[in-house]
Order: sequence, then C-alpha cells, then structure tokens
Amino acid sequence: MIEIIHLKHNEIDKNKWDRVVASSNFALPYFFSWYLDVVSPSWEALVSTDFQYIMPITTKKKFGVKYVIQPPFTQQLGILSNNIPIDQTIVTEFLKKIPYLIYDINLNYNNVSKESKLNLILPPQNYCIVSSNYNKNTKRNISKALLSGVEIKSIKLSEFLSLLNCDECKISNNKTLLINLLNELSIKNYLFINGAFKDGELIAGLAAIIGISKMIYFAPISNMVGKKYCAMFLLMDNAIKYSMDKGYTFDFEGSMIPGVKQFYLGFGAQPQLYYRAHRLRNKKLFDALHRLFRK
Repeated sequence: MIEIIHLKHNEIDKNKWDRVVASSNFALPYFFSWYLDVVSPSWEALVSTDFQYIMPITTKKKFGVKYVIQPPFTQQLGILSNNIPIDQTIVTEFLKKIPYLIYDINLNYNNVSKESKLNLILPPQNYCIVSSNYNKNTKRNISKALLSGVEIKSIKLSEFLSLLNCDECKISNNKTLLINLLNELSIKNYLFINGAFKDGELIAGLAAIIGISKMIYFAPISNMVGKKYCAMFLLMDNAIKYSMDKGYTFDFEGSMIPGVKQFYLGFGAQPQLYYRAHRLRNKKLFDALHRLFRK
C-alpha cells in the first residue's frame, strides 16, 4: 500500500510537481502548478511519498468551511502518475485521504470511478480522413463561411480580448479569471488563437490550449456577423487541421448541453469518459451545500 501525504500550498515543490506533470503520458495542462495557481490560488495536494502519484486539492472556503470543488475552466483533475498505472485501489486510497468532509471533483479519464461523465475527442489521424467524416450540416456551414469570404488568420491575444469585451460578445461568468488564464497561457506558450475576418473585420475568435500531445478547444467567441456567416465552423475546422497535422488529440472538452454536443459531433467527435467523485455523509445536506457552494 502506498503512503500518501497531504501538502498545504506553501509546502508544494512546484518544480518537482511540474516535472511529474510534463513526464506523464496522461498529462493534462490543468495539472501544471501555474495553471492551478490561476484557477485555484490556495490549492493543496496529496502526493505519494516517492512523488510517483500526485493529486491537486482545489480548495475554497465559505462560511468558515473549507471544501474541495472543481475550479472553472478545468474540466478534469484527479490523480496523475509518473507513467505508473493508476488502478481502482489507487483512486480509492487517494479519495479516502482528502482531508475535508465535502468534495465534488472531476477525475481524469485515467482515474476510473463509479460515476462517469462524457467528454468528446478526435484522436490524431490524417486530416483528410477526419474532414471527410464531418456531417452534412457541418460541411454545409463550412462551405457557407468560405463562399461568404470569411478568412482565418492568427491573431494576437489583445485582438481576441477586444472581441471578448465587445457589447454583443460579453461574457459575464468568471470573465476576469478567464482573461487572467488566457494571459498566463500566452506567457507559457500554451495558447493557440485564430480569428475569423469578413471584409477586414474581426467577427469571431477561437482560443485553444496546446498541451502535451493534445489541443483543447477552450474559448470561442463570435459577434452577430460571425454567427450569420458560420465563422465558428470554419475556425473549428482550421483548429482541427492544425491539431491533426501536429499529431495531437483534439479535445472538445465535451458538453452536457444538447446543442453544443451536436455541434461537436458534427465534426466526428468520439466519446471518452472521465469521472466524478463527491462526498458528504448526509445526502440531503450534501445536496443543499452543493447548490450553495456552486454559486
């Protein structure tokens, strides 16, 4: 049985932590210390004493109660290893060691648990094969964008943010956090941004995270002109081509929203499960606190 220890934020050796993340076959960019520092500044950790297994504990506090909850813009966390198998026993042992009564977190696709959630991905393959499998509606909307003269170009983060801040494109939920995260991703060279232009005007943008062997669809934004000319379909196609040409898995980050899910499936997205873990001894109390803490 492995020995697991709890580390407070100031006890974590972030250089050592990031080396484990970078070397893992199952790494997701959400695990890097600098990413966690933005989305959960007080995050803690569970680690095996040999540092072969690591698990971030993304804590918050409300009404004096510390709890663990999934941060925004962070689809999957859980346990990561230095290329050592993670079986059900390891998952169970780490969950038992979470030092707080209340938790509700998403585990990653390599941490099998009882409750699953759906993600959608495209494994690396030839782009021509991928694009030939788009459905009719997707192909039609890409053609519409092209015939309308929509052009795709690389843009600066400042241009993307100007579109994000326009009156018709405003994002209200966690906007400051999103901007801070985009800036950090840009500094770390993990950010891919393209814009769609119509008659020289920026009408839509797509920001993606370029991780380890993976490209993650992250922040799409479109004004009314962009929506009229189906610019996001062309931007998505362009990002998928980039991902396939680089040999990356394209990660749509899934969706439980039917319309968004259908949009992804139109590009030939394939299912990949990830998992949820939560705990509170009294279910009614858990449900009440879960609604409260999610606000």
